[in-house]
Amino acid sequence: MDRVDSLDEEPRAFLQAASVIGRYFSADVAGPAAGMNGSAAACAETLQSVDLIFPEDSPGEFRFKYALVQDAVYDSLLKGKREELHGRVAEALENKYGDQAGELADTLADHYGRTPRAEKAVQHMRMAGKKALRLYSLDEAELRFRQVVDLIETVPGCADDTFFVDSLLNVCRVLYYKTDFYGLIELVEKHRPLVEGMDDPARLGRFLFELGYAHCFSANPAVGKPLLERALKIGEDTGDERLNAYASMGLMWQHIYWEPPTPETRAKVRELSARACDIGRRLGDRWVTVKALIGPSIDDVVFGRPARREGLKAIEYSRETGDPHGRSVGLYCLAFADVYGFDFAGATEDAEESIRLGLSPIDRITAETAKGLAFVYLERPEEGLPILRAVRDRIVQMGFAQLATIVDTGLPVGLILTGELSKDVKELEAFIDRYRALAPHFSALGHLTRGDVYMRLATGQSDVSLGALVRNAGFVLTAGPRAAAKAREHLSEAADSFRAADAPSFLAWALLDLGLVAIKKKKKDEARKHLDEAKTAAVEAEVTVLGARIDAALAGL
Repeated sequence: MDRVDSLDEEPRAFLQAASVIGRYFSADVAGPAAGMNGSAAACAETLQSVDLIFPEDSPGEFRFKYALVQDAVYDSLLKGKREELHGRVAEALENKYGDQAGELADTLADHYGRTPRAEKAVQHMRMAGKKALRLYSLDEAELRFRQVVDLIETVPGCADDTFFVDSLLNVCRVLYYKTDFYGLIELVEKHRPLVEGMDDPARLGRFLFELGYAHCFSANPAVGKPLLERALKIGEDTGDERLNAYASMGLMWQHIYWEPPTPETRAKVRELSARACDIGRRLGDRWVTVKALIGPSIDDVVFGRPARREGLKAIEYSRETGDPHGRSVGLYCLAFADVYGFDFAGATEDAEESIRLGLSPIDRITAETAKGLAFVYLERPEEGLPILRAVRDRIVQMGFAQLATIVDTGLPVGLILTGELSKDVKELEAFIDRYRALAPHFSALGHLTRGDVYMRLATGQSDVSLGALVRNAGFVLTAGPRAAAKAREHLSEAADSFRAADAPSFLAWALLDLGLVAIKKKKKDEARKHLDEAKTAAVEAEVTVLGARIDAALAGL
């Protein structure tokens, strides 16, 4: 530091301002920040002559020769001087770049964040968060938005309630993308009294939407639905089209997962989807448009109906807009359709492409679920089970219970293939109990999968090693003699539920298994009855691979 201490006042002030900027700096920023008027170039020459800085390729750009010197100069600044220089550097940057200063939001946020000027800091922190969110840099976006929230709570007068609530809504979007629905609910509930007390229907409606939507995803429809309905009413009463689109889309997902699977529910799903899509397209809101577009496809997947045509709509929208998000989610819709149509190779291909294109954790984890299911049903549990277990750990921790309705049917299949037979049955019993009251149509999937387990045991189709059979000897000896009866019990209950729900591909699967059990028991007439109905259902569901399996079983009679 001897060379620094021996500098004249102006070069030392220039060097101090430069140290606040960073190792690399511009003379036309450091000079104004140091309070100079035309002497910045001379100061830079002096500092070069004493080997403290040297020029970069661009004129007027420099860097410290040694990072340790920059650190030492910066650390030598007293708190008040350091804050003053950070503020002056930020002002110099704003003056230099004018209307383009927004591109420096991260830098300006860092500088103003080190000053008492909280009103400027929160503005640029939020701009930096929005920039990160546009790039799907979600950790950075969450960091910036939470900095805004924390600073406003620490310095209440630095921003008004409108700015504060908008920043909270920014955090909500990040938490949605990160599948942290429990965190989202906690955040919104904490600040809900403030928003309820504001005379601002638009922001209250958005708050209610975010809260209701999160409850829908975390399998709490009794709380979520009234919130979404209230948000929709606010939107309709005030003519807020964007809120109408968001609330309609949220209610669409509520109906898909948690309403009874009736023709009226299916019609409502499509009505809500069309409304949200129409508004989303008109407003150029790609997020709500894509979420609304894929609703009917997922509805068809959940209830075993032809789903590919609806999933392709999101891919087409992606072509129209050039935004890969629509293609990513459209591909995972196709992957799920292929899984439940027994085209497991096609499902794997679509899921892997969706994962590659996925911009956010919520998209990637959904596609990973489809991939894990495909591997399990391909009888490659050593690949599928780790994927499904990792997904389940995350969704349990974060509250993405909506996805658990699918994951929890695939895990037990992987368990039986790895020889964990008794654990498999316990998992399925827990699944059936969990959804019996909340959504009985998902319990039917549990019965289907449990019936499939017993069918494999009864017909000898389970590819389980001798060692696994020895480890599960107690279960095999107890369940084996009555495996056929247990298979018929669960598969018949599943088939009845799928007939009532108009779920043809799942119905075809249940009836195929019933037919295979009947063949094993040499009951050919019963087998043919099940398989003929299964064939009709498979044709209706447009599941050609499953249809081929049914044809093969019929040919063996």
